[in-house]
Amino acid sequence: MLHYEKPRTAEQNRKMWSLANELGYTTEDMSALAYSYSNERTASTKELTLSECNKLLEYMAGEATKQKKGRDKMRKKIIHLLCTLAQTPMVDAVGNADYERINAYVQNIGSNNPKKKILNYLYYDELLPVLNQVEAMYKKQTKGE
Repeated sequence: MLHYEKPRTAEQNRKMWSLANELGYTTEDMSALAYSYSNERTASTKELTLSECNKLLEYMAGEATKQKKGRDKMRKKIIHLLCTLAQTPMVDAVGNADYERINAYVQNIGSNNPKKKILNYLYYDELLPVLNQVEAMYKKQTKGE
């Protein structure tokens, strides 16, 4: 005799796709996760049961937390490097980070930020090339001193 499990809820669906968007997951990524979290029963997120979806949401929330910590760490490093540049430190008159100048710089960094987003709106995978460029610029300036 088969045991019937309740299907996922509309609220779970909203949460799942919100997290998927936040994490940058594609439909294919979500299908692979559905396949895994349903014990290979289905690759469709629509066919997940309530308990399968809860387990998947728990995993995705953990991944989102990890990415958030990574984003915060990269943002802080970008701000630190831009504030300690030898030639043009991006600080205000008091010595605090000048976020207006930092955001203007990040928005106009070129091909590493093609959507011209400000620092706090960059996703994890968008922050890495920006950080790499800022680090390279910092190393070049400090090497020339």
